[in-house]
Amino acid sequence: MLSPADRAVVARDPALPGLATLLDPGAAAGLVARVLPDAPCGAPSVDYTRYKPGVSCLTALLLSSPSRAQFITMKAIGVDAQQKWANALVDPRVVTDSASRVVLRQFPDDGELRGPRWLLESGRRDDACAALGLPACEFGVLAYKPERRLVLMAREHAREVALIKCYDAAGYAHARGVHAALTRADVLHVSRASAWNDRRRTIAFPWIHGRVPDIGTEQLWWFELAGRALARLHGTTIEVAAPDDASVGADALHRDARDTAACLPDVLEPMLCLSARIDALRGTAARASVPIHGDFYAKQLLVTESGVALLDFDECAMGDPHVDLATFCAHLDWDVLRGSYSRARADAVQAALIAGYRRLRPVDEERLIWRTSEAILGLAPHPFRHRDAEWPALTRLLIGRAAELLDVLSVTRRARAPRLTRSAGTSAPEPCALLSADDGLSFATALFDDQAATRALGSRTDAATDVALTVERTTLLRHKRGRRCLLAFDVINGSNRERWLGKVRARGVDWRGAEVHRLLWDAGARMIPEPLGVVVSFRMTLQREVTGVPLLDALGAGSDPSAIGAGVARSLHSLHALPVSPSRSWSVDDELRVLQIQLESLVEAAPTRRTAVSRLMTQLREVAMPLRQRTSRTVVHRDFYHDQAIWDSAACRLVDLDLVAVGDPALDVGNFIAHLMELSWRSGIDARLAATSIERFAAAYMQCAKGSISHDAVSRYTTLSLARLVAIASRRDDRRQDVPMLLERLEDHVSWMRGRSGDAMLLEAPQWHLA
Repeated sequence: MLSPADRAVVARDPALPGLATLLDPGAAAGLVARVLPDAPCGAPSVDYTRYKPGVSCLTALLLSSPSRAQFITMKAIGVDAQQKWANALVDPRVVTDSASRVVLRQFPDDGELRGPRWLLESGRRDDACAALGLPACEFGVLAYKPERRLVLMAREHAREVALIKCYDAAGYAHARGVHAALTRADVLHVSRASAWNDRRRTIAFPWIHGRVPDIGTEQLWWFELAGRALARLHGTTIEVAAPDDASVGADALHRDARDTAACLPDVLEPMLCLSARIDALRGTAARASVPIHGDFYAKQLLVTESGVALLDFDECAMGDPHVDLATFCAHLDWDVLRGSYSRARADAVQAALIAGYRRLRPVDEERLIWRTSEAILGLAPHPFRHRDAEWPALTRLLIGRAAELLDVLSVTRRARAPRLTRSAGTSAPEPCALLSADDGLSFATALFDDQAATRALGSRTDAATDVALTVERTTLLRHKRGRRCLLAFDVINGSNRERWLGKVRARGVDWRGAEVHRLLWDAGARMIPEPLGVVVSFRMTLQREVTGVPLLDALGAGSDPSAIGAGVARSLHSLHALPVSPSRSWSVDDELRVLQIQLESLVEAAPTRRTAVSRLMTQLREVAMPLRQRTSRTVVHRDFYHDQAIWDSAACRLVDLDLVAVGDPALDVGNFIAHLMELSWRSGIDARLAATSIERFAAAYMQCAKGSISHDAVSRYTTLSLARLVAIASRRDDRRQDVPMLLERLEDHVSWMRGRSGDAMLLEAPQWHLA
């Protein structure tokens, strides 16, 4: 029986007399029983409908009985489509019902797909398997969209061996090109074609064993791995064409609005208004073009023993990488609206995915928001198309969610706009409220008042008396409760617009850090931020923000890893070469002392590790022993790794100089290498990219140092830093699950290390242990 909403759709389309039959599975099954008496009598179901008002409606009716299941493709033809109806009447493979103008086909016959009969008819199956390089197989249907696509599972003796896809002409041409390109992208964990047949428009893929993640229950770190896998796809250099039938931008939104309004006329105006808002945002956004998945959501992921695989690249094209992230977020919203899981769960999954993605590539928050709104509008026709029982309500909820996101973006943009004044009584912004609740740093909330911030920065110790300074905006960048925070000030300094950073400490001004920073700058260190003095009243040291992007973002955006490695080496060596002597010193014994404390966290997390950790510490002391004989002493960063390197074109800036001391320069070199190694172990960066960056960095530094540093020393400090990073992982929620694997990799590395000697260590191919 038709629902009231379906009856309204039928009433608006008298030109399609068979529409009422196709929208009612019971009525459709009755028609099949009348005109196809050999079809099975079973429970009818429909999960996909393609509706073109006044022209046609196409659906696949599944009839399921205990002994048999059968798809019947049913297509209602409009009264004005005389040629289509005439063609159906002379087609020997179809059955027609003149009263309803419905055309019926029994699967595997399909009007547009050539593959189903070739694969599924018993007399042709063996030849089809041989042509695709498969053993004699049985096939099961996984998904079917009539006249568009069929997905089959191939089994040999109840064991899955392949996935088979059959396409229409346009879909096959695009998919063929995409999968040919993917076979050349050897850095991705994706489903790749193993064979194709152009005549039958069919592609075979080796079966990947795993499971589709359950959004509601799956461990969050799997979605972080999925984010990294997506970032690697976006970082490849393959070129793929747009699908032949793709509509993009405003055209796609208008098409979705028309399709949705065909079933719910009252949503046309709000959808067109939202489309106009999104199109305006698109016009102001920089264009981006990388290989994107095109239909990225949870069902396109597979959790396997070796990580997360990406599936189904049929919509892959060149485009904005935010489209894939937004599509995933839009499907989360759809599932929340359907009651599949809570909003809190969806937010946690989304955060994990984006956190993983951000390890390799940057994310523009504003672009992600409006792209998500765009993707949600793209889903608006789906509740009707997939025959959801509550499709009108769900459609309206989707449109409302899209509007809500755009409204949030508007509020965010207004909050970020330059503010010349702030009215009395205005409520405090969220960052200000955050600091207000921190007893150790609540005094810093005054800096969110532009006039107070202007006075504070004007009172800094290095202030020039003849230059006018105005603070336009204060932003909280980082906050460690009870300890410190990092603020950004957008300032007008004379005739220049600049951005200054202020480090605020709860326990008082970092006078030593400020003194060392000024000492380095005055010695000619232009690879570090310029120090701008101290604001005593706010326990704050100031520096000018350096231009550029974090090193991993530069690598993820496609910058040359060799050039980056060499640039980082030059900047680090320039720091080491400065003729200054900070008051603090650091030795290998200090390093071992900290390492001993850090390794205790591994035991606290798992007391059964005590013996293994004790043995490991003994081995690490053995590794460190030769470092006591080193006499090279320079200025060292002491906490140098990828997050402390900002890449700007062909130059590298070094930041966070709070721990600068006199020590062995091999410490900084080894620490940098260890962070990239550990990151690659956790799949936070592609191993090949890490290896290229490390090798170029090490080679360039050795060339700059001209014999003052040894391969042996760097390798030993790398090992000590790796051990410290594994211990740190045991205290991090987002890394704790990786600790067993990291420990195993560390133990293998230490064993290899103890078996090597001399300067050969960093010259042999296996030393990075990244694969």
